[in-house]
Amino acid sequence: MYKRQPQEGSDVVSVITQNAGQNKIDTFLAREIDYDAAVDPVSGEIRSTLTVTLTNAVPDGDFPLAVIGNNDQGFPLGTSVIELVVYTPHTLSEALVDGQALGFAGFEEFGVRGYSRVLEVPRGATTVVQLDLAGRVDVDTGYRLQVLGQALVQPDRVDITVTSGRNVLLNGASGPWQLARLTSEDISAEVTFSSSN
Repeated sequence: MYKRQPQEGSDVVSVITQNAGQNKIDTFLAREIDYDAAVDPVSGEIRSTLTVTLTNAVPDGDFPLAVIGNNDQGFPLGTSVIELVVYTPHTLSEALVDGQALGFAGFEEFGVRGYSRVLEVPRGATTVVQLDLAGRVDVDTGYRLQVLGQALVQPDRVDITVTSGRNVLLNGASGPWQLARLTSEDISAEVTFSSSN
């Protein structure tokens, strides 16, 4: 559940995975979070793509049913049943799961929007979720992003890319601004805009 208030005017991303399979298979869940944000430095309009890659890395071998079973839910042993919840201030325009357009339930909580769906990831498989988002942020002092982490056995691989219009420097440099980190902790990033002319 989302429990932290975002900074007013900031962009926010929070990816939460909750075990819906009534087992302990979360130990083997690997997550990759890629966030690509295109920000207008004048209006603050933002179009972003959040890609969440979930890998059920249960190795070969026998494990107790309490770890890889699903308590008579009917899934094959080793299936990771995950409720994926994404929090953002933005509006969801399209959601793809492994390239297929699927619906996500929307709600509001603690001043941000939430989007959720239950996913079934077979043993050894990877599921890729892509959410296309649109909204607006405060750019009076630049672009601010909070990626709010979730404490898990395996840290997330987080990749952030920020782009803007032509002739715009991001933190004084041309081209996209990027950050890559392996962490379960919160990330706070700030990007300033300036003209290259």
